[in-house]
Amino acid sequence: MQALSEVEARQFLAAHYLGRVGCFSPALNRSYVVPVSYLYRDGAAYAVSLEGQKVRFLREHPQGVCLEVDEVDDEQNWTSIIATGRFEELHGSDRREMEHTALYRAATGPLRFALAEADIYRPPEPSVIWALRIEELSGRRERWDSLEGFRYW
Repeated sequence: MQALSEVEARQFLAAHYLGRVGCFSPALNRSYVVPVSYLYRDGAAYAVSLEGQKVRFLREHPQGVCLEVDEVDDEQNWTSIIATGRFEELHGSDRREMEHTALYRAATGPLRFALAEADIYRPPEPSVIWALRIEELSGRRERWDSLEGFRYW
């Protein structure tokens, strides 16, 4: 297994757009991990979420939030990064700047079911556009392609 440099980890994060965010609720003493579609830019991962458990947990404990992104070919060939930082809800001009991209990511990611069809009989669900301000980033890679045909059992 090989550790990725910070540059390699940032390049990997920028080349992908689906991951899993991990957050924690001190009030419930419970962790929560859920898929998220994101955009990486300038040291932060940006996402949009509907109001719900994830957003409650993120607001309750904004520090120590993590994003895990991986690419798995098989059990012997994979790359995985963990980005840890703090949750920041975007408002005003920051929200407007990220709104188009965040909503596009949501419409093509895990929230597409909620954004696929407009229901004219019900108001749209409120969305939260947020950033994970990355403070720590690490990554690992495992490659066994060069040992094709090798059997260890």
